[in-house]
Amino acid sequence: MKLDLPNKYQLSLKPPRSYQVFLNGTKRKGFHAPDTKVCPKLYVVLSGRDIHYVGITNRPMSARINYGLKARGKSGYHGYHWKNLKGGLNILVWAFPQNEERNLCEG
Repeated sequence: MKLDLPNKYQLSLKPPRSYQVFLNGTKRKGFHAPDTKVCPKLYVVLSGRDIHYVGITNRPMSARINYGLKARGKSGYHGYHWKNLKGGLNILVWAFPQNEERNLCEG
């Protein structure tokens, strides 16, 4: 499998438990396809050169980030440990919308 370059986003955390994301180097808000699709994704959250989180999801990135920022421990999940960091973060997202046999993204 060939690993394509990731989509790069700038992430600004906004209290309480909200965020704003821009495609790196543009003024385009939000996540963009295929990161908005239901398909396998690998994502890395960075602050400068420091890696704060590596995750995988099948969900659209906005749904996954919202879930991790808004969790309060009611079901045992307290959310991302980096959700209270100050300053800008970056997210790298590798999406795997298809393989040789079938399309893995829905919608």
